[in-house]
Amino acid sequence: MAATNSNRQFSVEEINRYSGGRNDVARLTSNFAGVSAPDDCRNDIVIRGNSPTGVLWRIEGISNPSPNHFSILGTMGSPVSAVNSNVLKNSDFITSAFPADYGNANAGVFDQGFRNGNKARAEYTLQVGAFSGFEGMAEGKLGNKWEAISWQEGTYSSVLLVLA
Repeated sequence: MAATNSNRQFSVEEINRYSGGRNDVARLTSNFAGVSAPDDCRNDIVIRGNSPTGVLWRIEGISNPSPNHFSILGTMGSPVSAVNSNVLKNSDFITSAFPADYGNANAGVFDQGFRNGNKARAEYTLQVGAFSGFEGMAEGKLGNKWEAISWQEGTYSSVLLVLA
């Protein structure tokens, strides 16, 4: 991380423990100085009075127009995040003095990355939440050639198979 001013790195454990965060990385940022969440029903990020569309979202170094389900055209936020916090590694949130890598941002930068799955053995996670519903995740080896990371949120489910 080349930014030294107004940057914050937080872990997945912080995201899961934040009260009222609904396991959403965007809701955690409303506690930082100069950052507000204008509406509790959405996860828009307003940094120092700028528009939520001025926040640059990057996932694995690739700019993402909106990392949310059901976002409205011209906005960044929505009621439900499309990124499951269980598949993320530490996230970086920068509110000013951006490095040159983030030249396309006006208000702030939210840089996220996916963690490496467990390649040694199978692991399972089960969660039940009032907002996210039932969530299950399995990761690990599926034989000699395939590895799997899968997760399910409410009615949405995804399975990612990777050739080892």
